This record gives sequence, C-alpha cells and structure tokens, in this order.
Amino acid sequence: MKSASAVCTFATLLASVYGQTSTYFGTATDRPSSYGNIVPNNFNLLVSENGMKWDAHERSRGNFDFTASLSQIAYAKQHNMKMRGHCLVWHNQMPSFYCSQQGGGTTGCAGSSLNGQQLLQVIETRMQKTFAALNDPTIIAWDVLNEAVSDSGNGLKHDVFYNVIGPDYVPKIFALARKYAPAGVKLFYNDYGCDIPSPKANQCFELVKSLKAQNLVDGMGFQMHLSQNQNLAGQADLFKKFSDIGVTIHVTEMDVGGNNQQQQASVFNTVAKNCKANPMCEAFGENALLFDNNLQKKPQFAACADVIKAGPAPTTKPSSAPTTAPTTAPITQPTTKPTSAPQPSSPTPSPSQTPSPPSSVPTTKPPTSSSVPPTTSSPPSTGGNKSAGCGKSAGITSGTYSINVNGKNRQYILRVPQNYNPNTGYKFIFALHWLSGTMNDAASIEGGFYGLQALVK
Repeated sequence: MKSASAVCTFATLLASVYGQTSTYFGTATDRPSSYGNIVPNNFNLLVSENGMKWDAHERSRGNFDFTASLSQIAYAKQHNMKMRGHCLVWHNQMPSFYCSQQGGGTTGCAGSSLNGQQLLQVIETRMQKTFAALNDPTIIAWDVLNEAVSDSGNGLKHDVFYNVIGPDYVPKIFALARKYAPAGVKLFYNDYGCDIPSPKANQCFELVKSLKAQNLVDGMGFQMHLSQNQNLAGQADLFKKFSDIGVTIHVTEMDVGGNNQQQQASVFNTVAKNCKANPMCEAFGENALLFDNNLQKKPQFAACADVIKAGPAPTTKPSSAPTTAPTTAPITQPTTKPTSAPQPSSPTPSPSQTPSPPSSVPTTKPPTSSSVPPTTSSPPSTGGNKSAGCGKSAGITSGTYSINVNGKNRQYILRVPQNYNPNTGYKFIFALHWLSGTMNDAASIEGGFYGLQALVK
C-alpha cells in the first residue's frame, strides 16, 4: 500500500497539469467537511445537492437565509474549488407555503394560492436575492429550471408553474435568471429522458433552441438513467443538434441499471464516445459505480479507458459564452424540462429527488476512483497549484493509495491508462465514491458523491 503523500492527489493533479479552469472533477454534498480531506484532496468542483434549492434558502415566507451556501462557497474558495449552483426553480423542493396542491399529474407541487403575477414575483425575488447573496466567481454555472417537460414529450408537465403562470412560463423564468445572474455565469436547463431520440428529446431541443435564440440559456444538462440494454442509436446526432445551435452539453448524471457488467460497460463506452466526439460536450458525469465492493475495477472502467486512449476529438466549437438578457421577457411557449442528480438514500429516489447525505463519514466502504487520462499541456491554474510536484515530473502510476480520513485509514485507487502520454489525448477523469450496498443501484452511493467529469481539450 502506498502513502497518499507519495503521489499527487486528483485535485492537485488537475490544478497543476490540467489547469483549475479547464477540467472540472466534482462531487455533490451539503457537508464537505464531514469527509475529512476526501473532498479538497480529490475534487475541484463542488455541488450543494440540496442546500441551494429554493426550500433551503427561503424557510419562511420572505425570509432568506444563505448562511449555509456562503459557508460552502467559503469552503470551496479555501480549497481552490469551483461550484455549480443547483437549482433555482423546480416544482419539487419549493417552499411549502407557496404550494397549495400536490400531484395533479406530476410529482411535487401542482397548485398555489398565488396568482400568476404573484408567483412570478416571488420567483423574481428568489432570483434577485440568490444571485445577490451568492455573487461570487466561485460559482461558474446555475441550473435555472429543473424537470419541466412531460415524460411523454407532449408539452410541459402541468406543474404549479404551468398551471398558475401559464404555458409560457419557462422563458419568463429564464429571462429573470438572465436579468439577475452575475456576468460570466452560465445558465443551464437540466432534464432527464432527453438523451436519445424521442418525443421528449424533441421537446427538450425545441425549448432550448427557443431559449438560445433569445439569449436566455447557455447549456443543456442531460441526465442519463439508462439500462444495460439501452439502444443509443442516434445519440451522437442528437448531441450534434444541440451543439449546432451553440449550446454547451453537460452529461450531468449517468447510471446504467442491470447486473450484466459487460453490457453496462458497452453503454458507458458508447455514451463516452458520443460525448468525446462532440466539441461542445464539456462535462461527463457518472453515477453508476466503476469499482466493486472489493475495489476491483469493473468492465465499465475499461470501457471508459478505451475511450480515453482513442485520442482527441475535433477542436472547433461554436461560442457558448453567457449572453446578455433581452430588454423584455420573451413569451414563446416552452417545450422542455430539467432534472437533478440522485442522492444516496433509501428508498431509491426519483431522478429529481435528492435526499441529504449522511452527517458522518461512512465507515464500511472506502471511496473508489477512477482514471487519470492522457493529457495535453494546459493553461496555468487560476485557482493556484496545490502541489508543485504534480504532472509528468511526479511519476504518476496506477495503484491503491492509503489516506487518513478523520483518524481512520481509507483507500482509493488511482488508475492511469496504459500508454499514458502527457503530450496527446483527452483529459478524462472519473470520480471517487463511497460504496455501500448493491453496486447496480445508483442510490447505493453513500455520502453524496457523484461524478461531474470533464472532457476538455
């Protein structure tokens, strides 16, 4: 067993070799300090899984409390990490005092005692207060709206926003986000079930296309809750449809159900290739685990490593920089909806439900990881190097490393692909996980960790 001090951690490797701003390797947790040095040593992007949702910020009507979020920002800054905000508006986990009816053909809130104008006003207050309080360059992107499109693809869900504001609520919400968002922050629409050609995918595309034409959105977040028998025909073309209109693509979650690891590996391999082949696909996140309970690599790992070894994708890509808001709120009818990341818990949550992680470090299983890819040289880190000895000169090698977490020895696996070449190839890194329970269930991830990996030239 090697000592962690004998090798660069993933975060220091990212900072000094890849550049802090060029590759993001992230985890979602509301209590990062509960995991000792796991989070700062191994991640450079932090997501508050539940702590930045509406009901967490406004616990009583009109009274906002950003203390916990500011604490997370301070934590991220202290450890030279960036953050991704999740999420501003969602029909689940909105303050209960704004909701008068549950259900109505959708999970979450379906009605309100407020009228449409009043509901838009409280949403505007939410935007204004949140962006003002959390105006910090540490936050690089926000999910503006979560899970709006009907699973059938037949328009929008009839949730509280649709029923009270009307079918044109989506662009109105994005216009408010653009109005108050700090310069440089990318605004995302996030949804599940839009990742292969389908009526719902078509609705997602038409909505994002409309929003993009009005300078209201910068990126599309694709959740991917797939099966081991998933037919992925047409996915690459679907990604291209989005990239052709200048939309940044993030695979925000990926898990593959089933217990045939070879089939799961094939799905991972195909999605990774589709993402890597698209120059606008900047982030690839996975929830299904690449290692088993004994810290042995699954076939899924080799499938992803094969993609890493294949070399770089095309370099030309359209601009996706955040844009300025129009002077008036658009009124075109929205067509899609976003999603959010699953969180470790029992019972298994829906794609959007994200219970909080445990308050202490799990004691049964260690975190596992991931691959360190072939790399190209990259710009200096704007967040500051965490170690001067990372990169080629560090003699990066695969192996199992021992680290100390709250006084207890833990292990993680550092995987370097065969034929590692620091001068060519794509940057592609996989996340650490605490492991617990059945490895075929994304909900078995314990501690709130999930991967937000980057595919960046």
